[in-house]
Amino acid sequence: MRRKSIFSEKFLKSHLKEIERALTSFGSENWFLTSPSINEGKNYLFTKNPEMKKLLEKLIGAKFNGDIGTTDKLWLRKEILKELQSKH
Repeated sequence: MRRKSIFSEKFLKSHLKEIERALTSFGSENWFLTSPSINEGKNYLFTKNPEMKKLLEKLIGAKFNGDIGTTDKLWLRKEILKELQSKH
């Protein structure tokens, strides 16, 4: 039986302010962070941008609860970016 790893989720929730500060420092509103959880076979996502949430929901099937979302499968960051770039 596989043990559920909550490291990715716990990491995001405990460092939200630092992550937001770092990503907003680049000067774009269109930011997100992906934190893969290999044990769970999914990604945890963080963004405050409503349009980015909609795009991630539409393109990779992410489901958001507030500013944190999850995917149903494990995605590489480059795969997510490819989806975003091809549709934008």
